[in-house]
Amino acid sequence: MKTIKLFLFVFVSVILFSNCNKNANNIAKIKEQGNFECFPEGTVKEDGECCLNCETSAVAYYNDKIFMAIDKVYPDHSPVFYTDYNRNSILEEKPPYQEGPIFYAKYTQAFNPKKINILENKKLQEARKFEDFTLTPDNKYILLSTAFNRIDPKYNMLLAWDTKNNKAINIISPSVDENGFISSIKIHKNISKILFNNTDKENYFKIEGLAAIPGNKFLFGVREQGKSYTDFDYCIKIIQVTYTIENDIIKLNDDFKLIYNYHPEKNLNLELPIALSSIEYDKFNDRLYLLTSYEHSDTDTGVGAYLWTLPIEKLYKNLPPELVLKDDNKPLLFAHKSEGISVLDKKTVFIINDDDRILGRADITDPERQFFRKPNQTSYYIVRFRN
Repeated sequence: MKTIKLFLFVFVSVILFSNCNKNANNIAKIKEQGNFECFPEGTVKEDGECCLNCETSAVAYYNDKIFMAIDKVYPDHSPVFYTDYNRNSILEEKPPYQEGPIFYAKYTQAFNPKKINILENKKLQEARKFEDFTLTPDNKYILLSTAFNRIDPKYNMLLAWDTKNNKAINIISPSVDENGFISSIKIHKNISKILFNNTDKENYFKIEGLAAIPGNKFLFGVREQGKSYTDFDYCIKIIQVTYTIENDIIKLNDDFKLIYNYHPEKNLNLELPIALSSIEYDKFNDRLYLLTSYEHSDTDTGVGAYLWTLPIEKLYKNLPPELVLKDDNKPLLFAHKSEGISVLDKKTVFIINDDDRILGRADITDPERQFFRKPNQTSYYIVRFRN
């Protein structure tokens, strides 16, 4: 009888636990966060006025380095820079049943950006408004996309290079305008056709996500869509195109199509409206990470972001993504307007923030909704999943 009672107790406990943690794979916490300087304090802007603001919008991790891009012009320099990241210095959490004291996960010198290196290249300097990095699933190539939000060719650039050679940068889908400028303007035209039903009339959209997934496919994440940059709707849309590689040159096929369109449910109790700010493929778990952010006002409490996961099988069924939660089953909320995400390992992601010109406050009482930084600084998060 005691055996039966014990069995029933364990069975009911397991059921209750599983019901309370049906998103157990999506439980995560912020393991580290901080600010660092992108460039010297007092750096002037392109027009000569002070001061240039660090607005990091893209991030990628490879070869033990974190690569980042700002979406503003850094006078006389490339807007792409990198710093060392030593993944091996991460101390894992010890299980609670281990004898002796429990040591919680600690990042010791894992990310210590005292030295920022600028990736100088003419193509990087010519482009405007970088928005997202991605790596091909084999980590052989890295790609960097602009926003494609203007007709100006400088805002229509998709760049790629071999991760073993940071200087040999190629323009994907190149075309030359009457001034001899080479850009990826054809990508703009293809995306416009998909979003606006093949009409020739120019409309407005903004790309803020880029991901490469198995099967030689690129995904473009759309954040804004409408008549103009002052008249648009926020959105979470994903457009797919396939590609081939010939002689180390990536070539896009003519098969652009909209494969995903998500509208957040109101019962999630999130700050709405939210829109897509970055996407990245997680090869360890065969899923996408989606960053979504909101910008209600030009204050630190007026911006914020959420993280989601989307298994690839759900992507093609247009099913809702899974919101990343904290231990208390509440949404993991970032105080900053997070705009770039990169996968470090099967449980860890690196997130970079673009707060535009918002600096926040020195006296922080609510770290989930408040922050502080200097104009030449950016902020980051390292997020660790439970499972």
